[in-house]
Amino acid sequence: MGREKHFDSDNSDNPSVDLDADSNSGNIQATSAGRDAYVAGGDLTVVKLFINLVAGNRKTVAFNRTETITVFAINFFICFALVIARILGVFEDIELAHYDHLLQSRAEVGMEDQLVIISASDRDYAQQDAEGESQKLGSYSDRELILLLQKVLLNNPKAVGLDIFRPYGKSADPLYSLLKQEDKVVLVCEVEGFSGEGLKAPDWIEKDQDRIGFNNFLYDYDQTVRRAYVGIEENKDSKCSSDFSFGFLLALKYLNYDLSEISSPAQIEDDRYNINILDKLLSPFYGAYQGIDSSGFQVLIDYKPVHDKLENLTDYKFDFSEVMDASFDANIFTEKIVLIGISAETVAPSLVDTPYGQTNRISVQAHIVSDFIARMSQSKQDDRTLTTASQPIILFFTFLMSSFSTILTIKLVNRQFLLVLFASFLEISLLLFSLIAMILFNIWIPILIIVISSIISIISTQVYGLSLAKDVK
Repeated sequence: MGREKHFDSDNSDNPSVDLDADSNSGNIQATSAGRDAYVAGGDLTVVKLFINLVAGNRKTVAFNRTETITVFAINFFICFALVIARILGVFEDIELAHYDHLLQSRAEVGMEDQLVIISASDRDYAQQDAEGESQKLGSYSDRELILLLQKVLLNNPKAVGLDIFRPYGKSADPLYSLLKQEDKVVLVCEVEGFSGEGLKAPDWIEKDQDRIGFNNFLYDYDQTVRRAYVGIEENKDSKCSSDFSFGFLLALKYLNYDLSEISSPAQIEDDRYNINILDKLLSPFYGAYQGIDSSGFQVLIDYKPVHDKLENLTDYKFDFSEVMDASFDANIFTEKIVLIGISAETVAPSLVDTPYGQTNRISVQAHIVSDFIARMSQSKQDDRTLTTASQPIILFFTFLMSSFSTILTIKLVNRQFLLVLFASFLEISLLLFSLIAMILFNIWIPILIIVISSIISIISTQVYGLSLAKDVK
C-alpha cells in the first residue's frame, strides 16, 4: 500500500498531496507529479506564477539567445511608448512636482544686499483711507507716491522699479512730471495675450524702451510661476509695446548696460553684450516641459528663499509707512535697486503660486531681478545659474537604464532577494543623483522618466522569466 494520492474533492485544480504512511514524522509533501498536474490542469498565468514564487516553489529560469532578444525587444517598445507618452505630456505633472521638490531641497544662499523692497501693506491702505487720500485702480494715492519717490531718489539708487498699474494723468500732474524727468524709474505695463488682458503704458514713455517694461508672469498648467520673460519680439501692436520685461530692464540698469544699444531682445544674442543667458533660454521641450508656449525669450526662475520664505530674499524690506517715518535711514537706497509694489491682500490680487508656496507679486519680481543679475554677472567659466539636462541626454539615459535593468534582471532572475536589493539600490541612486546635481551644480535632471523605464523593464523581464520557469526535479 506504500503511497497513496488524495485530492480535495472541492477543488480539483489543487495539487495532489502524498502522505508517506511509512514516515514517522508524518510530513505532508507536494510531489513532482502533483506539481505537474497543477500546471497542466490550470492556466499558466502571471498571477499564478508569482504566487508560486512567493509561496516558495522552486523554479529555475534560463534565458536562451532567442528569449534574451525577445525580452530586450519587449522592453525597447515599452521604453519607446514611455518616451512618446512623455512627449505628449503624460508625465509633466509629476516631473514638475519633482522639480519643485528638488528646488526646495537646495541650501540657502543668503540674503541679497543689492535689493530694497518697499510695498504698500494693508496697514498702509488703512492709514491712507483714514487720511482721506484717494487711490486709483487699487493703486496708491499720487501724493503718497510722490513723497515716497522723492525720498528714495534723493539717495541715489541705481534703479527704481514702480510695479504698480495706474493711470498717470496729464502733463500738469505732479506725479506725471516727476516720473517723466527721473530716468532711473522703470514703470510697468501689461501685454495682452500673455497671461494678461493688457494695460497700456503712458503715451509719453512708449518709445523709451529703458523706462517701461511689461510685468506679465508666466503661469504653468497648475498656475504656478516657474518661468520668467526676458523679452518679447514683434510686440509693437500691443497696448504695451515694450519689448523687455520689467525685471530684465532693472537688472540691465543695475549692471550699467547702455540700453540705447539694445533695441530688441534679439540683440542679447550678440556676444559683445556678455549677457550670459542665451544657453538657458527655454524651448518648447525643456526639462519636464513638453510642447509649452515658449514665445519670446524665457528662463527658469532661480528662486532663492531664506528660511523657507521667498519674502526673505533681502533684509531691506519695508512698508510705505516705515519709509516715510522721519527716523528712517534713507541711505540704504544708495547704489541699490528699489522695488516698489503692493503686498496688501485686501486691495489687489497680489498672491502668486510658486514652487515654494504662495507669496506676493513684488517678492516674485524681486527674485526675477536677482536671478537676471546673477546670470549676467557670472562668467561662462563659473556659471552656476539654474539650467537643465538636454532632451537628447534624457532620451539616451532612458534607453540606457532600461537596457541595464533588463541585463540586471536576467542575471538575477533566479535570485529574487538580490534582484530586489540591487533594483532598489539602483532606483534610489538615480533619485539621489538628480538631487545632488541640483544641490551642487544647480542642474535640473528630469530623472523620473528614467526611473520609471528602469522599474518597468525590471518588472517586465521578471514576468517574462516567470513564464519560462521550469520546476526543479
